[in-house]
Amino acid sequence: MADLDIRAQLDALRAQFVARLQVDLDELENLARSAAVPPASALLDDLHQRLHKLSGAGGTFGFPALSSQARYLEHQVKLWLDGHGGYESDWAPWLERVLALRGALTSHPAPDTEPAAEVGAAPVRESGGTPHMLPHVHVIESDAELGAELVSGLRHFGYTARHFTTAEEARAASLAQRPDAQIVEQVATPDDPSGSDATRPPSAAQGPAVTTLFIAGHDDFETRLVAARAGAAAYFVKPVDIPRLVDRLDNLLRNSEHAPYRILIVDDDAALAEHFRLILMAAGMEAAVVTDPRLALEATQRLQPDLILMDVQMPLCSGADLARTMRMQEEWVGIPIVYLSGVTDLDQQMKAMDSGADDFLTKPIANRHLVAAVTVRAARARQLSELMARDSLTGLLKHSRIKEQLANEVARAIRQGTTLSVAMIDMDHFKSVNDNHGHPMGDRVIKTLAQLLRQRLRQQDSLGRYGGEEFVAILPECGAADAERKLNDIRERFKQLRFGSDEFSVTLSAGIATTTQYDDPRELLNAADAALYAAKHGGRDRICLAAQA
Repeated sequence: MADLDIRAQLDALRAQFVARLQVDLDELENLARSAAVPPASALLDDLHQRLHKLSGAGGTFGFPALSSQARYLEHQVKLWLDGHGGYESDWAPWLERVLALRGALTSHPAPDTEPAAEVGAAPVRESGGTPHMLPHVHVIESDAELGAELVSGLRHFGYTARHFTTAEEARAASLAQRPDAQIVEQVATPDDPSGSDATRPPSAAQGPAVTTLFIAGHDDFETRLVAARAGAAAYFVKPVDIPRLVDRLDNLLRNSEHAPYRILIVDDDAALAEHFRLILMAAGMEAAVVTDPRLALEATQRLQPDLILMDVQMPLCSGADLARTMRMQEEWVGIPIVYLSGVTDLDQQMKAMDSGADDFLTKPIANRHLVAAVTVRAARARQLSELMARDSLTGLLKHSRIKEQLANEVARAIRQGTTLSVAMIDMDHFKSVNDNHGHPMGDRVIKTLAQLLRQRLRQQDSLGRYGGEEFVAILPECGAADAERKLNDIRERFKQLRFGSDEFSVTLSAGIATTTQYDDPRELLNAADAALYAAKHGGRDRICLAAQA
């Protein structure tokens, strides 16, 4: 239904463009006819802006011939603006071509208006009030003991899993319930590459190949190559490090389940900018439009975009000047700025990019190409941003970033009138883990808890490594009772996990505070820390709520 609504809006935009086009061409012709030779620079500026809009919007709204001819005329005006002269010999034929623009409207193909799935939209992970639907995994392993161990480990980390001793059994079960991923014993070898064909989905009609991780008893390039050719996404050597395997599996499944990319469009052509906004929204993104470049800084602060699409030639402020202005602010140095303009001259494009832009796309651009270009660049930008903001061991937010996130979430909770809970989480007697089992094992325990927290909390929740073995969880729209229930579930699951050859376990304690008690982020964090202290002194392996303020 949303897709049909966007189609209707796109059709309405095109109708508005067509209705306005006759008026725009009348005004353009009158301006061109009224010009003296040589024309005044102000008149050339006006003509250049009008032709620039036509060249960019014409192809988008289904008039490619108009777009092409307007671009030629725009280029000629740009030469005159740059002082190349030639008015006496060039003006008359140029004017004739302006008057011939209407001929480009007589026939045209259907406009490129495919939204949503037709432009390759990526699925977006929903951020509801409960943990996401548990991913289902098939484990195909001939060793029954190892298969049971893998299934048990997966279940501890929030997956549902079934064990099969043969690929045939797994394929039969897939007909009833297609798995989100499969972990397959590698039995293929360079000498016998057919080996296990468990990666083949039950039927082509059931969609793309299942995400597959291979486990094997040996490690050599040739066998890894066989796994790669069979479509493996990851390869693990026995004995399998289950937390590491789960971490890799979780990352693979999350690749296509992300929060919507946020895109800011800065373009003085309101109709064209709205068209781009609708196309990006149809592809699952959040998009906002600014037609006055002077408002772009405020919009960037409000939206915190993953990427900015910016026109180069705008009457109030050029794209190059706006890009320089934005790059002056430290927090926006890393935001990708992609010019989307009708400028086709490579030298002009390179000159414009000197101002701090990262790429250049040319109008008109097909909808699917726009979505693909924006998706690739926004994904890469978000990946780099997250790498800089996240702890290298756990993948959680660093100390400073989780505190920034807390301030943002508290402000949002107060603004929306909702309750937010904060939990301080610490492992009990963790020093003894490092002392008795070594720091590498300690790192493994820390990473395992981080993985479990990610699995059992919601996507809208924020997680950070506060320091050492201490973590912070920010839970929006979550009261104290719900937060206590979530943390108790994690506490029980964590202490059931076994580490090392002697299979030792570790417990955790946590303290919880809410915005119903404290509306200052620092006080909220201190209250959660005090509640954690109470849990430690109350016997550990427990969750305590902060005392009422």
